[in-house]
Amino acid sequence: MRANSAGFYSGRYVTPLRWASVPKSTPLAPCTHPDCASGALADQDTALLSEAVRMALPNGGMQVNCQPSPCTATSHGNVWIVWQEPATYAALEAGTSNACPPETPALPTNVQTRCIHLRFAL
Repeated sequence: MRANSAGFYSGRYVTPLRWASVPKSTPLAPCTHPDCASGALADQDTALLSEAVRMALPNGGMQVNCQPSPCTATSHGNVWIVWQEPATYAALEAGTSNACPPETPALPTNVQTRCIHLRFAL
């Protein structure tokens, strides 16, 4: 996002929380700078990162937003990486992580939601 601030300020990096159960996104045509518009590059970045999170973490997902919204040069960004641990790991830490986005849906009792929150400014 720092390398493509125009894509961030246009809101193209903003994504709702998507879990691994959501079907894989439609492949995008390859896009490389400078032969790519900022919006298309943001779409490609988001698709590639979301896919990497889904592949690396159990039921992995990602959410990006900017505050205040809509995104402007004075906005800051939030990135949440979210995954689900099976209940067999519940003894490691009871409950869920408190770093989850507010919109995280309730899950069955046999899974534990874990989240990493990263806040940034461009």
